[in-house]
Amino acid sequence: MSSLLLLLTNVAYAGVDWTRYDDAPTSVNAMPSDEDDYQKEIIAKFGDLYFDSSENPEKTTSGMAMWCTQQEKQYKNNIAVYSAKLGSLPLQPTLKDCLKQETDCWNKLQASLNKFDAMYLRLCYYTGGTMGIICQTDAPMNIAYIRMACLKDDYDLFANKQKPSFAKMKVIDTSVWSKELQEALATVKYETQDKELIKSYGSTSEYKQLYCQLEKYAVDTKTLLASWVAQRKNAEQLLSDSQQGNYRNHTLMVVNALAYHFYNNRMFGE
Repeated sequence: MSSLLLLLTNVAYAGVDWTRYDDAPTSVNAMPSDEDDYQKEIIAKFGDLYFDSSENPEKTTSGMAMWCTQQEKQYKNNIAVYSAKLGSLPLQPTLKDCLKQETDCWNKLQASLNKFDAMYLRLCYYTGGTMGIICQTDAPMNIAYIRMACLKDDYDLFANKQKPSFAKMKVIDTSVWSKELQEALATVKYETQDKELIKSYGSTSEYKQLYCQLEKYAVDTKTLLASWVAQRKNAEQLLSDSQQGNYRNHTLMVVNALAYHFYNNRMFGE
């Protein structure tokens, strides 16, 4: 599937028709069996994840970018709603405290992810291209969706709206995410670029400086993801046996979705 087609259909992160904001997000594995081969490929490559199947209906560059911005705002509004709902539940004080710390960790991670994405996409489209304008708004929208979907699942779990899972819990493996992060860095490394084209749009020194900043964002983001996962594990330990498996799955779905997020950005840039 082409990058443009991917963007027009906005195949990125969970399984919800967002004309109905109360619908629960679903994983790729929960999608109908008639989904296309691309989505099956994503399942095989990244596993269970939050996958937004909402479609961008616009046709122009400015229209598509504006739609992404509006969707991001809606997702952020929903994040605030689910955060408030979580905060209103009669949970143990220790767990409430832990969940507040989890939110703090996520907010730092999200800010770092957005910085990384913005710089990465700037380098991807250093030599121009209208796709860059759309991708710069698509990326933060997707990150917001992932958080919103996770929070809704967390709320449903703590409000006893989810069926308990007693299956053996999977290990939270961030290696695929780390691999995609390194692939992203390699994609825009100066040595792999058309140097003459770079000079015609800017300068070698500027490009290299921007890449150095991207590397710093990568280090920060990797550290912050580890902190967020650790905080999720702390919260998990405070849950009942019937809740731990579900909560762990929510964490895994976020990590997998973030790995796909880097992959998707890279496919847009190629």
